[in-house]
Amino acid sequence: MAHTPARLPDMLPLRVVADLERAATALARLDGALLGSPLVPAWQFRATLAAATALAEADGLRPDSRRVAAMALGLRQEAPAPLLSFANGEAERDQGAAAHALRLFLLLRDSLTLDETPGPDADADPLLHGVAAARAHLEQTHKDGPVLLAAGLGLRHWIETGGDRPSVWAALPGFLARSGALRVPCPLVVGAGSLRARADWTRPLPDWLRIFLHCITREADQALTLLLDLERVWRQARRQAMAQSRSHSRLPQVVDLLALVPMVNPESLARFLSGGRDPRQGHRPVDDDGPYCSPRGAAKILEKMESLGLVVELSGRGTHKVYSLPDLAPLRSQSQPARRRAAPATAAEPDMTSLPVPARLDAPPLDEAALEAATAELDAVLSRLEARLRGRSSDVG
Repeated sequence: MAHTPARLPDMLPLRVVADLERAATALARLDGALLGSPLVPAWQFRATLAAATALAEADGLRPDSRRVAAMALGLRQEAPAPLLSFANGEAERDQGAAAHALRLFLLLRDSLTLDETPGPDADADPLLHGVAAARAHLEQTHKDGPVLLAAGLGLRHWIETGGDRPSVWAALPGFLARSGALRVPCPLVVGAGSLRARADWTRPLPDWLRIFLHCITREADQALTLLLDLERVWRQARRQAMAQSRSHSRLPQVVDLLALVPMVNPESLARFLSGGRDPRQGHRPVDDDGPYCSPRGAAKILEKMESLGLVVELSGRGTHKVYSLPDLAPLRSQSQPARRRAAPATAAEPDMTSLPVPARLDAPPLDEAALEAATAELDAVLSRLEARLRGRSSDVG
């Protein structure tokens, strides 16, 4: 029997209207903070990680957010299980929860760039086909009226007609962005908590919509907090880099790069500082008068920045080191085998209690030269991990 979309009465209860106003205000605050922010790429990565953990919790799991982040960055080499596939036993459940969150992370990340119609990537992954179908469903639901109410009604109807949760969760950020609620897709704002409890689902539609709007408000506030925290860490590191270096120093450039990508290694940093050219030959070409930095020089820059507390080293290894801004320092404890796990590098973390929230209108410009070459390092890690996930999913099927 076909379900028909739920419809609201012509006159909404005043409590629903008040909740709608609060949710719209929270989205407007987030949208205003994102407008013109140079930190959107790094924020979106962190928001996607936070969303993956929250959505896995809405599915009844409790993944370790640090473990999920370490796996997403390639710091923790584990064989993830397919989406919604869990093994028995406490250890296996922990790994299954992290694997489920990681698969959600990859799905959310891919859906941020998914077109309205399925492309080659969607053909290769049936999960992306589901996202495209969920987007089309939400668009059909939104004929007129407030966007957030349409999102809630579309989400509810999708679930009632047998649609899966990951697809509609991954579809909602793009729907809200195209509808004008947010100019930058935010994977964290999906109303996940409204699907957590069966008792909430059985309530009358206006009452369930209030729960959905409460979740949207809370998620938008969380996304804004992520952005402001990241901004404080970046500004603090940039101020320290400028204070500890000369006018021609490259330390501020490295801080700016780490504000755009989650982590770098000496090779990727050398490529960035060399204008996107491959510096692995170890010396400047005779006929090259452009910017140049060898991998060894880049390693020395990163080691100096680590000693100053500007960056943290995440791998905990003697070679193949990777570095990030101090806010990702807790991931270091997840990058080694359990019996050799090191304590988090707390000494390099800035003292956030003594830092005022800076004005957001005087942000210094970021040097984005050769950024695509630098981010290719992270893309390669995630692509290899995604290939492993798809291979395991096909084996199970």
